Amino acid sequence: MVLRPHPRFSVVFHKRSILVALALFMGLLLAMAASACLGRTYISPADVWHTLRGEHTPYDLVVNELRVPRIVLGALVGGALGLAGALVQTVTRNPLASPDVIGVGHGAAAATVLALATGAVAAPGAMPVVAVGGGLTAAATGAAGPVGFVALTAPQLARRLTRTPQLPLVCSALTGAVVLVAADLVARTLVPPLEIPVGALTSLVGGPCLLWLLGRRQRR
Repeated sequence: MVLRPHPRFSVVFHKRSILVALALFMGLLLAMAASACLGRTYISPADVWHTLRGEHTPYDLVVNELRVPRIVLGALVGGALGLAGALVQTVTRNPLASPDVIGVGHGAAAATVLALATGAVAAPGAMPVVAVGGGLTAAATGAAGPVGFVALTAPQLARRLTRTPQLPLVCSALTGAVVLVAADLVARTLVPPLEIPVGALTSLVGGPCLLWLLGRRQRR
């Protein structure tokens, strides 16, 4: 489906991408709801709902001060990392060129310098996009700490779900949000009362994904 708001401008919508985006959004809502309910103290969905509506419950502190801010931050950071990875991989045409993997999480300037030094981007016009990707990653890292491999894996997962030739930006962001919210939930509840660093969990899953991508590139 092609939308033409202007004779010189058109936007292509893939039907499958729209369906996948809706499914990912619903999955994100479910992951956020589960994360609000589960933890050291189980809170029923009804009690979470009443607490969010401002009704007085025994769970005001846990829900409004501890879990919900963490869930929202996780969704925003995951979305930023997924989008940053999709931008950098699209410009460099390299599925391994995610900001966190090539070490550009410290800022947009570092992203640009490293991309030039490694030859990841040949066209000078691509530098602003790489810088934006590095800046998104730096902001996400500053907010949540180091979270490895989300920017690498989210765009590739989204591409396989949508089956589009290009990396889908919206679906990449939604995939990153779902992955990080779910990873944070597992990190909090897997070994109670201990809490696994979410970055360690994403790296544990993302490491094999990186090796798989490297193997695919070598076979080509």
